Amino acid sequence: MSLPYFQVDTRNERLKTLTGKHGSLWSEFNSRLDYSWIFHDHGLEGVVLQYSEISSAFNDKQLQDGQTVALHQEIRNLRESIMLLREYTEGKRQKDRYSKSVLTAFYDTLTHKLRGIPDGDGLRQEDGRYGAYYHKCCPHEEVEANLKKIVSELNQTSIDEVHPLVSAARLHYDLMRLMPFGRFSGRVIRLFMNMWLMRHNYPPAIVHTVERARYYEALAWEDESLLLKLLQDAVNNTVESALLFIEEGIKERRRKREARKARKLEMEQQKQALEEKKAQEAK
Repeated sequence: MSLPYFQVDTRNERLKTLTGKHGSLWSEFNSRLDYSWIFHDHGLEGVVLQYSEISSAFNDKQLQDGQTVALHQEIRNLRESIMLLREYTEGKRQKDRYSKSVLTAFYDTLTHKLRGIPDGDGLRQEDGRYGAYYHKCCPHEEVEANLKKIVSELNQTSIDEVHPLVSAARLHYDLMRLMPFGRFSGRVIRLFMNMWLMRHNYPPAIVHTVERARYYEALAWEDESLLLKLLQDAVNNTVESALLFIEEGIKERRRKREARKARKLEMEQQKQALEEKKAQEAK
């Protein structure tokens, strides 16, 4: 356990213990987390969602307005991408190596049924501004070679030598220097980074919308140091939220068990009193 990350690692160990014992509460937390995840990830890209928009997209409501239909499809695609991420971290794909194919799988899922998506592997074919991001990126001709290099280094990374949070920050920072795809590069990279974290038994680092300016500043910084602190805070937020949810869930279940026991005891006492009354009347 690395000293700079002692607090988050200690709390995360507590979380792992609880999730091992209370899997249903952990599953319930993750279902709720998806709403928050989608809200904040859109917020980082400058799109403010309402809870009702996320809920209706999840419920696959039929819509007529073209702009709303596109937004709902984008929301559903991100949810599907989160489900795909969980396949890579705890499902049938958890042994797959980190690769360009994984990044492309996230990209394909994020762009499913969206209009204006060019054919091909999605790697960007031009240079310029990338949405609201203002950090410097490599020329598009260098994307594929640099991507191959980053993924190769990731597959050789040892957590015995480098803390997983440090590796995650470096991975995120380096990939954002590529902005590898024509659309949704930031979203793809955050999913890929969380694949690394979750495979090393951390919950996802979800950067909150209120941290958007801090996030963009960290990406434009000279190294990954600011991003590392931000991601550490993000993981810690998820850990603490999960602990609170599970611990409150345990208390609520205990209260319900005690209430059932008390009710059962009360009914038994009432039954006994009634039987005693009948016995007295029979004498």
